Amino acid sequence: MNFFDQEPFENESRFLQNEDIHSRIKTAYNLIKAGKCTAEKEFLEDTIDDCIENQKFHQGLILTSELLKYFPYDSELWLRKGICLGELNQNKKALRAIEKSLSLNPVDVEALTEKAMIFINLKLYPEANRILEEALKLNSDKEVVYFKLGWLNQKLGEFKKAIEYYREALASHPENSDCYFQMGECYEALKDYNGALRVYDDYLNLEPLCEFGWYNRAMVLEKLKQFDKAVNSFELVLALNDKFLEAWFNLGSLHYSRKNFDKALVCFKSLIRIERRDAGAYYQIGLIYEDLLDYNRALKYYTRCLKVDREYHEAYLGRGYCYYRLHSYEKALNDFQKALASNYLTEEAWITDSTRLFGIDENDIKAIRQMENLLSSEPELHHIWLELADRYLKIDNYNAALGAIKSFSNLKPDEPIAYYYISKVYFSMKQNHLGLQYLKKALSSSPKALDLFARNFPKVFESKLFSFWIGSSVFKES
Repeated sequence: MNFFDQEPFENESRFLQNEDIHSRIKTAYNLIKAGKCTAEKEFLEDTIDDCIENQKFHQGLILTSELLKYFPYDSELWLRKGICLGELNQNKKALRAIEKSLSLNPVDVEALTEKAMIFINLKLYPEANRILEEALKLNSDKEVVYFKLGWLNQKLGEFKKAIEYYREALASHPENSDCYFQMGECYEALKDYNGALRVYDDYLNLEPLCEFGWYNRAMVLEKLKQFDKAVNSFELVLALNDKFLEAWFNLGSLHYSRKNFDKALVCFKSLIRIERRDAGAYYQIGLIYEDLLDYNRALKYYTRCLKVDREYHEAYLGRGYCYYRLHSYEKALNDFQKALASNYLTEEAWITDSTRLFGIDENDIKAIRQMENLLSSEPELHHIWLELADRYLKIDNYNAALGAIKSFSNLKPDEPIAYYYISKVYFSMKQNHLGLQYLKKALSSSPKALDLFARNFPKVFESKLFSFWIGSSVFKES
């Protein structure tokens, strides 16, 4: 299908809300369609540059490709095409376009530096460095080459060398704000936060309305523990762009760390009004309500977090803690086991949390894991199922205990001791009527169950009520 057989700009919403740029692109499209490329070449080239500057690379590529049909030997157009292709991650096509540009103008520094950037995208770093060193020998545009060398070394983790190259670029062009911004990131990587703060301030002197500069400055100030200044910078970010999700999140986290829970809640709730599927924000709100001892609300937000992301393992820990505080012990332990089963947490970390919150003996947890691992490979070891049931009882995981006893019974259907273990579970759950029913079955089938019961529940065994029950019920039926 010919380019002009369809309307390429039908989705107008994607044009960054910039009506001027959209209008220019539409005009350029109509000029090409009308065959006025030669008369309007300057306007068309300016429009392509606007596309590149405003990250409208697909539109820039379409316009450039059409214009090259009229001017196939224009090195600048081939370069623009290569830039658009590179930004669209079509690196091999981009390389061919830039090499075509260099075949027409071999000493074009911009084309050489863009070729180096394509090599960087392809992770061909030695080739990129060779091309930039070659470009540096030319007399023009050294500032651009130094900047690209800085970028290359930054990508390679050579942050000190990168800073040196950025400073070389600034020596000839001190108004190059991008150099200051990239230097700030290098200083951050070197953990020189004072250095980062200085160059971010230099950047903001040149670009005072850039929210990304204020955001990076806020993050550095937080690392320097200058919290009030960090808050001010985050608030400036949000004044410039109230949909900056990371700023809402990090400002909320900063307020939370300073126990300003009301302000933190405002931030995280503002975030989820913009992005309703941000699991991290729901989790943070849950944390705040937990700290405020409002466990029901905390549960609500931990659960919302897990609806968005079932693999958000910290939320299982937080929700488990809330269940514990609300005396839903089995739900609490189930959540902790989900966190452990996820393999996200180390066993040691899980044990630390569970012993701190629940008073569970870490030896029980380790024993449970060992027995579970053993039974997964050798499920026929029937006696291990009963030992596992006992361990589950110690940590009040009653459903798991009953499940282990059922596995034992499947292997040993005629073994009456299973009745005793079931009664033990129900007595532990304070469901004494069920406990007595299963104990009756155990005693009817195996008198030794009475000795086991006496050891496990001595106070009940010694009570007059139990003695009466034994005398009047079990032996009469047996």
